[in-house]
Amino acid sequence: MKLKEFEKIEREMQLDRSIVFNVAWWDLWRYSLYSRSRKVEVSRKRNVHLPVWRFFQGITRLKCFFVKGQSVVVLRHPRFKKEGHRYIDIYTDIIGRDLEELGYKPLYLEKSTTQSRDLDQGPVYPLDLIAATASLVSKLMPIFFLKSSSSTFIYEVLHRLGVSDPELIRKIIFRSIVSFKVRVLFYRVIIKLTKPRGLFLVVSCGNEDIICAAKKESVVSIELQHGSPTRGKMNYDYSNDIDKTYFPDFFLSFGQFFTNQLDLPSPCKSVINFGYPYLQDKYRQLGKSWHKKYDLLVLSQPDCDTYIVEFLKTLIKRLPKDFSILVQLHPQYFSKVNPYGLLECPNLEVADSIESSLYEAFSVSKSAITVYSTAIYEAKMFGLKAFVLSDERNYLREFLRLEDVVEINPSDLVDNNVSKIVKGIAKSNNDSLKLFSVYSKEKLKEVLNLIF
Repeated sequence: MKLKEFEKIEREMQLDRSIVFNVAWWDLWRYSLYSRSRKVEVSRKRNVHLPVWRFFQGITRLKCFFVKGQSVVVLRHPRFKKEGHRYIDIYTDIIGRDLEELGYKPLYLEKSTTQSRDLDQGPVYPLDLIAATASLVSKLMPIFFLKSSSSTFIYEVLHRLGVSDPELIRKIIFRSIVSFKVRVLFYRVIIKLTKPRGLFLVVSCGNEDIICAAKKESVVSIELQHGSPTRGKMNYDYSNDIDKTYFPDFFLSFGQFFTNQLDLPSPCKSVINFGYPYLQDKYRQLGKSWHKKYDLLVLSQPDCDTYIVEFLKTLIKRLPKDFSILVQLHPQYFSKVNPYGLLECPNLEVADSIESSLYEAFSVSKSAITVYSTAIYEAKMFGLKAFVLSDERNYLREFLRLEDVVEINPSDLVDNNVSKIVKGIAKSNNDSLKLFSVYSKEKLKEVLNLIF
């Protein structure tokens, strides 16, 4: 289903106003149902590590809720980056450190993770026990509630969207609503105990429960940008007059370039150009290197890697023999099994998704290519020539308007694309493109004074 058709249905059926069991259920499901309506794979089987000790720590770490001082709740991103012998959250760790230096007491909340890693020491509380309890309650809820008129309406929505197996999805939605209400209850208790000045989180999509709890307790919620906002990315795109109830009060963007593309729902009071602390820190450490080992860096994206591989299969055959390629796997790949193993090229290397560093890959590459990975913006900060592999979604339409960014169309003649890439790299001036605002502890302080 095309985007405009999907938006027409949600407008006609007023889905943003649809309430089931006092829950704005469309807020919870808009993103994934759009993917399902497009027949896109929305989930992958991954080994989620739920060791018993994580549940046990859900009890032993209750003391985290009784720390005195100006507390701030920080919901960490579930995917951590391994650096040396430790794992870090690239989105919140620097901000958490600066919050402490500014006199606040951060309380970190962690959801279940796909990574096998120990829980950090200090004020870190795992949410596994809460999630498991909510899931259990939802499964015990009698299924006859599905006979309600609201459930019939949900079925009609799924049918119009063309979602496969609508009866099963309707039951899953029903369970998710019950689970949502239980989690909101627990989060409200946490907020009542900690009395935080605010809630920081990285991804609002999928975290509507804690946002809802914060709103009910009159606690301001602040989202840190993750990924790139653009037309068609349904976690950020509300340009069709659809609203969202469970959205943060403030949004901290990477910079003005990204702010210009945002069209957020009405609960968001303000968008603030904030910067990307981790990227800025890495750029200071590595800077631009003149030792370029690879001609082309391929930025992986799980839902379009097959598309990229098919393009590379034909391209590789016509590239110069000494042309070298590095593939930087998306962090979602937790094993060596990936589509790029199908490529046969003596000068192609696939970097491990966990052990390797994206920023080190930038420092040793002359150029980068992607379909829509946000990392392409970061690549330009490191001075790489940027190529965008076109597809129907055209998520990087605004990026393509910038100087020194080249679109590559797989349907063009292979030799034309080879020429575009080889000549584009040769003519590149390696200048950094400043798309990100400059972050500092002083800027964080200014933001907090404005919000609190």
